[in-house]
Amino acid sequence: MLSQRTDKLAVIRSMTHNNVDHTVATHFLLTGMPPLPAGTKYTDWPHLGAVLSKLGRGRDPLPPFVSMRPKLPGDVPRFVEESRGQFGGWLGQSCDPLTIDANPAEPAYRVGDLNLPAEISARRLDDRRSLLAEIDRQVRNQQENTSVAAMGRHYRRSFDLLHSAVGKGAFDLSAEPPEMRLRYGLNPHGQSVLQARRLIEHGVPLVTVFWPNDGIKNVSVYWDTHSRNFIDLKDRLMPPADLAFSSLLDDLESRGLLDETLVVLDRRIRPDAPHRPGQQRCRRWGRWPRPLAELFYDRPGRRRNPGRHRVRLFRPLRRVSGVEPGRAGRFDGDDLSLPGSAGGTDAAR
Repeated sequence: MLSQRTDKLAVIRSMTHNNVDHTVATHFLLTGMPPLPAGTKYTDWPHLGAVLSKLGRGRDPLPPFVSMRPKLPGDVPRFVEESRGQFGGWLGQSCDPLTIDANPAEPAYRVGDLNLPAEISARRLDDRRSLLAEIDRQVRNQQENTSVAAMGRHYRRSFDLLHSAVGKGAFDLSAEPPEMRLRYGLNPHGQSVLQARRLIEHGVPLVTVFWPNDGIKNVSVYWDTHSRNFIDLKDRLMPPADLAFSSLLDDLESRGLLDETLVVLDRRIRPDAPHRPGQQRCRRWGRWPRPLAELFYDRPGRRRNPGRHRVRLFRPLRRVSGVEPGRAGRFDGDDLSLPGSAGGTDAAR
């Protein structure tokens, strides 16, 4: 199906970086910058969504930055939980995404608890909010603390979500017609992409959809297929990916959103999977960080150093998000200098 929509795609085959670690290579793809050797989630470069959060983008009460990471039962490892570059980095916890680990393909799917308990009235909720604000004020008067301020912003958004029917509605997949849900695929990835479309439509600037932890432990997990490359691409991976991606493009176009929404499909590394006629298995398998293929747009350039093309690739991503390369400004003492002027599926609007 996606092959019939190539007029809407640009395939980039010049993407490079120099890291074959599952959980570290994501830093290149999500931030456009190489990871620090001994970095942590709060010393890493910030995800582009975190930059949008810092700049105050989005439409309240919805968060400006959401990550879909559906968690499936079983023993397949959750690489996504340790993957670098998906948080606020040195911009701080207040710029972290709203992370959704629930499986949207489940009938009981829900995002946290966005509904008030029956015994809590709207007036009682407002009383609790006032009490919390007074406690926060006293704490700030005693000691200036950026983490307290960050939590205050999270609390305010949480209370606003509880009051907002529009905010809660953005997460309600049951509002979608059954045929639309079927169109995306009744599987964790397809429903995650549908959830991303609803969030973009409701004004969330950027949504990242991670592939769920499926496959066979120590054999073939996620898209790291090893000796099952051709089998899993045919049966496990390409059918839901093809269905969801092509449906998203058609859906965005029919709603008049495609011209203002940038959709990126990428992966951190590719497997070394040489095809030999008549063989389904190969003795030696490895991981190759270059070249990668991405569906996006980029101008060709010389390969001066690994990761250069990822920085170049981020230019149109930042441009469509309204973030200029170079020095973007100072926020709470953070000097936010973005690469570009020196030069997973993201949906950015």
